[in-house]
Amino acid sequence: YANFSWNQYMELLTLLSQEKFGVLPLNEMRNYHNNSVIVVGLRHDVDLNPFKALEMAKIENQFGFSATYFILATSEYYGKITSQGIERNAGMGDLYQEIYRTGAEIGIHNALISVMILYNKNPFYFNLEELDYYKSIGIPIYGTASHGGPINRQTATINFEIFSDYASKDSVAYEGKKYPLGARSLRAYRFRYEAYHIEYNKYFSESGGTWNDVNGFPGVLEKIRSSQ
Repeated sequence: YANFSWNQYMELLTLLSQEKFGVLPLNEMRNYHNNSVIVVGLRHDVDLNPFKALEMAKIENQFGFSATYFILATSEYYGKITSQGIERNAGMGDLYQEIYRTGAEIGIHNALISVMILYNKNPFYFNLEELDYYKSIGIPIYGTASHGGPINRQTATINFEIFSDYASKDSVAYEGKKYPLGARSLRAYRFRYEAYHIEYNKYFSESGGTWNDVNGFPGVLEKIRSSQ
């Protein structure tokens, strides 16, 4: 459904490869200050197709820079969440490692409110298990990006509200039951950053298949091109 082509992607990367830009994964971008370049944090939320993500990571590496790829535990590609825990699909760890070896950063695409409500899991311990898993396959995790799923639309919540840093209320109701929000901080969850709460001046996205510019992709390119 995304209005986003390989040709557009190559056009974007070609523009960003100009000397006036410094393109970094988010964990590096948030701590990088250099007045001689325009600092760009490049991010991909991997909702559906991790094999396309690997293709993109390899292409970015050829251009000489890297992005952050946020992996979604509630996706079909990841595995199944059962009463015993997570049954991860065989071979996917190798794929995450391959993305990481291109120089990319791997992060967690946070669907913890869905995990809590739909799967009856304690979000804190679920997340600790995720972090332990990535550590076991040699991938350090620094950050998370909130995922927007059906349960969030139904409950008018944002997944980063699971953290006390960003919770607007202390609980959310679903089908007559209350679920806690903001019980622990981002740091307690062992994250260094939340992608929507790092410092930036401009934000461009084609989330949901639509570019967040009235002139679409050409408008985004022009704003990047003319940035200072």
